[in-house]
Amino acid sequence: MQFLRSPRGKQLFTLRNLLLTLLLLAIAVPLLAMARQQKSGKAKPAQEPPQITESSQKVAPAAKKTYQIDGFRSALFGMNEKEVRAVIVKDLGVEDKAIKSITTPKTKNKILFADVPKLDIEAGPARVSYIFGYSSNKLVRVETSWGNALIPASTASFKDLTTAGRDLVNYFGRYRFKEGSVVTDQQLPRGGKLLFKAEDDSNHALNLTFVVYPEKAGGELNKEDPGKNRRLMTLSYIDRANVTDVFRIDPGQF
Repeated sequence: MQFLRSPRGKQLFTLRNLLLTLLLLAIAVPLLAMARQQKSGKAKPAQEPPQITESSQKVAPAAKKTYQIDGFRSALFGMNEKEVRAVIVKDLGVEDKAIKSITTPKTKNKILFADVPKLDIEAGPARVSYIFGYSSNKLVRVETSWGNALIPASTASFKDLTTAGRDLVNYFGRYRFKEGSVVTDQQLPRGGKLLFKAEDDSNHALNLTFVVYPEKAGGELNKEDPGKNRRLMTLSYIDRANVTDVFRIDPGQF
């Protein structure tokens, strides 16, 4: 072992000892730390994965689509009679000769209307009425009505109409209207009920009402057999800015 006595041999021996010492320290220090933690009873637990709670899984509801009250189907507020007639034929699938016309005796508003066997909901036959302003002769209101109070041949029962009314309320409930304008299930005079009411951002209005009338005009409602009373459900689309365009005698004319 003569080489260990040389200066170079001593350097090699010293370097080996230093490396061995560092290796032993690298192993011993973590072991000593773990032993101290176990002895003190404060060993750090393993980090748990993040918990997925019910609240973290909730998804924000989708924003409601805004409903624009600009008429009924293709019939838009502001259309003239010729345009509305063409729309009635297209939307309702009736011939032009099936479109009837009347003028209200008091307000002098012209009305075009047509009857159809069914209109997408289970409420029996329907009548769609298109009402024009007195001076403008432009479309200002559309009313869709169901029930034997207006259509004598209708056999839709009280249950049929109330069920259809609920379906319509649920349908409109999927849309956004002008904030604070929505009203539902409000009692009206003489046994009527406002099922739904709302306005859009242009202040056009939508009303859904259900009214019960006595079997005979001028009579009393039949409370013992309500099925004998006449029924009417009406869905109205209203151009509020122009719906007051009716006949009137202005001050100073006489």
